[in-house]
Amino acid sequence: MGTIVRTSALAALQTGLETRFLDAYMTPRDTAIHRDLVTEIPGTKKNVLLAIADMLPQMREWLGDRVFHNPGLHSQLIENKHYELSMEVDADDVDDDELGGYFVSGTGLGERAQEHPDILLAALLKGATSTLGFDGQNFFDTDHPTDAKNGSGTAQSNLSASGRALTAANWEFVTQTMAGWRAGPGAGQILGSVPTAIIVPRQLENTARRIFDAEMVPNTAGTAVETNVNKGKAKIYVFDQLNDQPTTWYAVDLRSALKPFVIVRRRAPRFVLLNRPNDRMMFENNKIQFGVDGRWGVGVAAWFRAYKAAT
Repeated sequence: MGTIVRTSALAALQTGLETRFLDAYMTPRDTAIHRDLVTEIPGTKKNVLLAIADMLPQMREWLGDRVFHNPGLHSQLIENKHYELSMEVDADDVDDDELGGYFVSGTGLGERAQEHPDILLAALLKGATSTLGFDGQNFFDTDHPTDAKNGSGTAQSNLSASGRALTAANWEFVTQTMAGWRAGPGAGQILGSVPTAIIVPRQLENTARRIFDAEMVPNTAGTAVETNVNKGKAKIYVFDQLNDQPTTWYAVDLRSALKPFVIVRRRAPRFVLLNRPNDRMMFENNKIQFGVDGRWGVGVAAWFRAYKAAT
């Protein structure tokens, strides 16, 4: 039979681990960048319907009857999956009050829980060229229709799969392209998309900083320097989860309440410890188990808030 751990020792372990878990989870960290890039939607079901109201036309003069629009026509389901990370410790160590070293595990669980949506977001970014959006096209695609409701109109591209290295000139090309995007029947109306941030792998960090942080840059002829007109035009997000695609970068418009991507949380991460003195694992293996779990999912939202480019 395993150690019957003192109730006071179990309580100390529970309090220490849970406190450190919450501190780590709630403290913003630079490595958890998804918070700025996604719109968070509370979820009450396994699959959540996302209606893209941003695709509605502008207000119109009220002549005759009202014209009704249904944002549910531009929608998709985002699945809430269940995730966990679990650990176990020796019951003798707990009963002997050897807890200090284990408390670090609580911090680690909090950090992993905070960072996990980043992993999901990185996978979403990489796979978004084959992930359908609300208009029936892949999120990053060369054929987004102007009229999403009817799947018609001029094709619009938010993807340069090659030939578009990260340079000041290519940033300006993407900016001009996004500025021309339209939505609605016929010729549509200007959406007013403007990239305000750039997402890069670690390998492109210095290039991005030269484009957006430098006060002066070489002129076109390379014979002198001139004021950098791109300084401060984009916030730089260095996303290490994208380091396996070292020449790919993303321009994103983060001004709207609806970001390019969304996260749906059915249940935020929670810490759980099996703290009964005669728990089965203590009886059979002399181990105390604890961990974190929760339910969430990420998905694509507004294609006209993002552009993907690569060398």
